[in-house]
Amino acid sequence: MPPATRKLRGPQLYNAHDIAALSSAAFLARNVLDHVMGAAAPGVRPIDLERHCREGLSSDGAVAVMEAIANNDGEPFGYACSVSVDDAVAHQRPTQDPLKPGQLVTIDLVLAINGWHADVADSVVVGGGGHPLLTALDTVWAAGLAAIGPGAAWSEVASAMCSAADANGVRLVRGLACHGIGLAPHELPV
Repeated sequence: MPPATRKLRGPQLYNAHDIAALSSAAFLARNVLDHVMGAAAPGVRPIDLERHCREGLSSDGAVAVMEAIANNDGEPFGYACSVSVDDAVAHQRPTQDPLKPGQLVTIDLVLAINGWHADVADSVVVGGGGHPLLTALDTVWAAGLAAIGPGAAWSEVASAMCSAADANGVRLVRGLACHGIGLAPHELPV
């Protein structure tokens, strides 16, 4: 059934055709994100990175979904992607402040194409090099992936990630642990 005619009710079950369409959207999102991350350099402003994101999405026929997602006050985000710098946890609106070497920049974008959604985020150190937080995040990510398997509950995956975070001296932010995606930008499990 085409995406426009399907109704979302509870957990979604997707067939092979759906998975291929989701994969295509995810591949596009990753390509746009890589392009934007490649532009994160000393002196570049986060608002310039958002412009690169917007251009990448529109040139491929995708829609910037994050732009319309509303906060608790009903105010739309208003940007094609978020650009969080240093200790900004997530979903930071891009600023005019030029980036400096050594800053940790996390870019998050949500797109829709042909009715399917993709959500990607990644971090980069401005000017290259390492960052202690990235090492911890890699460990948390690996623990989450290792916990995924047939019959595994999302709570088991989240628990493994929280344990790895605690062991590395970092904490996961409540409410930002993950979500499903497909015909809608946020699906179960949430």
